[in-house]
Amino acid sequence: MFVIESGRATFALDDQHLTGEAGQTVIAPANVYHGFTNTGSDELRLTAIHTAPEFRTERRTEPDADWLTPSSVQPAAGSNTTDGL
Repeated sequence: MFVIESGRATFALDDQHLTGEAGQTVIAPANVYHGFTNTGSDELRLTAIHTAPEFRTERRTEPDADWLTPSSVQPAAGSNTTDGL
C-alpha cells in the first residue's frame, strides 16, 4: 500500500499503469510486480506500508525503459525509484 502525501506518482502494477496524487492510496496486491516514479513537477512524498510478515525483492533482469531516468537528468540526492515484488 502506498499513501501519497504530496506530489504525483505513476505506478506500475504488473502491466497496468496508474497515476495517483496527494491524498490518494494505491494498493499493490500480493505477488504483483510493482514500482513507481515521480511524474509530477514537485517533490513526491509517500509512505509504503507492507503488511506481509515477509517479502522478497526481485529485480527484473533488464530495466523497464519506460522507468529509466534520462541520462541528462540526474535524480536529486536522496531520491529514488523503487521497484520490486
